[in-house]
Amino acid sequence: MVDMNMIIAKNISYALKNAGKKQYELAEAMSCSKQVVSNMLSGSRTVNALELKKIAEFCNVSMESLVALPEKPVETNVVRAFMGQVKTDEARKGIEIADKLIDMYLFHSRVNKSGYAGMSKRSSL
Repeated sequence: MVDMNMIIAKNISYALKNAGKKQYELAEAMSCSKQVVSNMLSGSRTVNALELKKIAEFCNVSMESLVALPEKPVETNVVRAFMGQVKTDEARKGIEIADKLIDMYLFHSRVNKSGYAGMSKRSSL
């Protein structure tokens, strides 16, 4: 599964680097905190269309380049990428359990941070 937040984050990081600009400069240009920009660049925060427009203007790139998919699909789910290395069913089950626990932790972390999950239904975890 492709994680668009991670793809956009990588594209923004690449645009910043090519423009010779720093995260704190982007934060100032967007009138937001360095933490907000850091969360955008880590993929943990979704970037909305208005923010994409500001970032594109700041880096002197197109908005399309910030949301462009890579030519080669990149597996952004580390667990799935690692799963191919696992040899036994027991190890595979252990990793699946760990993955579910991580998902639950991240879900509850977002709920705790924002006060709600941003979902209309309960998590299926």
